[in-house]
Amino acid sequence: MTLFRRGYIFIDGGYLRSIVVREFIARPDIAEDPILFSTFLKLFGEKYWKSFSGIEINRLLYYDGIIPSDKDLEEHNKMLNFFNELRTQLDYFDVRLGDLIRDSQGKLKQKGVDVLISVDMVIKAFLNHYDVAILIARDRDFVPAVRAVRELTGKYVYCIYAYKHIADELLRIVGVSLPIVKDDLKEITEKISKY
Repeated sequence: MTLFRRGYIFIDGGYLRSIVVREFIARPDIAEDPILFSTFLKLFGEKYWKSFSGIEINRLLYYDGIIPSDKDLEEHNKMLNFFNELRTQLDYFDVRLGDLIRDSQGKLKQKGVDVLISVDMVIKAFLNHYDVAILIARDRDFVPAVRAVRELTGKYVYCIYAYKHIADELLRIVGVSLPIVKDDLKEITEKISKY
């Protein structure tokens, strides 16, 4: 009898969409269409988190930023529709939203998203919702949360990351890390083109 460890996936959506989809494979259409993006997530999952043997994925939590409705109601509603459609396309999937705010140069930046991921990762570890957290993110801001999960609960934290797009401190503290390979992404996008 094979024993499976329960896994939760924690995805920083801004990281995944901007680094992986837009930069690595130059397919912004995938990041902007909920059907294409959900297909990308399914194929990405088959290639990456399902490659960890003995882990049964029980939940996929996707975190991203949304423009506040008081800043741009039309864009807010457009983004909300995207996230709601994404929710309907994937099983065991939920979306948690922080804010998307323009910085002094006018670039959109996520606010509160890293905190949402960190809090959920720690609380769900203490509530014994998972045995293994698989984090798809880059920031060193996650180091305290990863440390808390590992040292205080004995849970495992793995990381899937884009090469050269991850903080060294985060890479050092996770138990297992798996770099995203550009050829894998090319293969995934070729499959998406067939859908």
